[in-house]
Amino acid sequence: MRITNIKKLKHNLYEVTIDDSEKLKLVEDYLLEYHLLKARDITEAEYQALKHLADYSKIYSKTLNYLSYKMRTEGEISKYLEDNNCPKPLLTEIINKFKRLNYINDEYYCNLYIKQQFEINKKGPKLIAKELKDKQVDEAIIQKAISGIDNRKITDNIISVIKYYEKITKEKTTSKLKTKILRSLLQKGYDYEDVIRELNSYQFKDDNQDDIIKKEFQKAYQKYQKKYQGYELKSRIIRSLMSKGFDYETILAQFETLNLED
Repeated sequence: MRITNIKKLKHNLYEVTIDDSEKLKLVEDYLLEYHLLKARDITEAEYQALKHLADYSKIYSKTLNYLSYKMRTEGEISKYLEDNNCPKPLLTEIINKFKRLNYINDEYYCNLYIKQQFEINKKGPKLIAKELKDKQVDEAIIQKAISGIDNRKITDNIISVIKYYEKITKEKTTSKLKTKILRSLLQKGYDYEDVIRELNSYQFKDDNQDDIIKKEFQKAYQKYQKKYQGYELKSRIIRSLMSKGFDYETILAQFETLNLED
């Protein structure tokens, strides 16, 4: 038997014609691997091997195209092959080939993913680990990559998020601002103790809330004193100010300061 023609098709596929009659579609990698050239004679064993390769060249090519858009984990590629009804033996062969060619490298993938998500998107280690697990990366690989994150950089990220929220927030009280920041950082995957430590040590610009509480107290008093008196007036003011993040003791102090206690 002889290869009588080789024709390039789309998506990395080549049409290999045997004895001017049978046509087999193979990916370029196999042409190189098996040294397939026009006018080359092939043995029966080679012919059978080429038929076997043609059986999954189409899915191989499709998967290679899927991989070309961005780097994928081994788990993602396996799922893609399964979703495309690739038989298990062929799936394993394709995965192993991609590993040999370094198209799949979960350790390298994890390091790149951490660099983007931690350094650029400010996600914390817990969330990053969860996302990598969702991509079916081996737990040992994840933990090794996560352990490489410097603690100082984790602190820097937390402070960066605190500064961001302090800049854009419209909250009237530091306590409400801290609550909002705490919720955001926990959702981003940072450790509770780390966040609380940095929130407690951070010097917020409006830590002195005297002017703010006085202003808000006066607004509440002006609003409710026309309708309520005595205990009911006091209760309305307290509820209003507490809903804005002021603590109970600070509000009571305003009643004493302005001589509005019963």
